[in-house]
Amino acid sequence: MHSVEKYLAHVNYVHGPGVAESSTYSALEALFNAVGENLEPKVVCITHPQDAGAGIPDMGLFTAEQLSAGADALNLLPARGAVEVKGPAADAHAIAHSEQVTRYLWRYRQVLVTNLRQFVLMGLDRRGQPVELESYTLADSEDDFWALAQHPRRAANAHGERLLDYLARVFLLPASLDAPQDVAWFLA
Repeated sequence: MHSVEKYLAHVNYVHGPGVAESSTYSALEALFNAVGENLEPKVVCITHPQDAGAGIPDMGLFTAEQLSAGADALNLLPARGAVEVKGPAADAHAIAHSEQVTRYLWRYRQVLVTNLRQFVLMGLDRRGQPVELESYTLADSEDDFWALAQHPRRAANAHGERLLDYLARVFLLPASLDAPQDVAWFLA
């Protein structure tokens, strides 16, 4: 089964009894890890990484190299940024410009914002101001998303490769390093 098909099938399955946001974390994590497994360097998604000074993001995107470093990696920023997840009723572009995401950006340097149906990569411009770098939309509205999720194979055929390509580009883009200890770890 295609990883996008699995993602949509899982999200649709938990839609009725689940809480819109947190009940979908495992589906997103599985999708992100399926993409990250095929990259060089490999990228691993971890739900609720340790707070690095801006609050605990919903997920962090780490390189496998970071995680293989053991305890030293626990205090590092996710090399590919943080992830903020909301339910599909929210507008990911509006969330991407929220105070919470801006706070994450200043610390994690890169944030992927998703409402399950929209994916918005946020970064910082040369002046250190938040900027949308790239986005991908599966469905324009919450109702359209749930209709799409009811037919995960058809949706994967329509969006699968484009969504996976988008996520691969996001995961291959290193978050800029700002703190001296983060730069030192990567140089060591």
